[in-house]
Amino acid sequence: MIKNQILNRQVELSRLDYIRLNLKRGDVKRLAAMQAVHPVWVSRVLRGEGVSEPIVRLAENIIKEREDQPN
Repeated sequence: MIKNQILNRQVELSRLDYIRLNLKRGDVKRLAAMQAVHPVWVSRVLRGEGVSEPIVRLAENIIKEREDQPN
């Protein structure tokens, strides 16, 4: 069971690392406005200090939309 928790934590870290590497300036405020939360909370979640699956999913969706758009 502990091994599964460690593996899940590593997966979560890699998700957050991917998000942090691909977010651009202003995205934290955009995420905060979309979720009606304070930008500090979004920053804490993205740093791994808080947990909010909706914010993580929304950040992944923003990145995916940006990747899908032709330049």
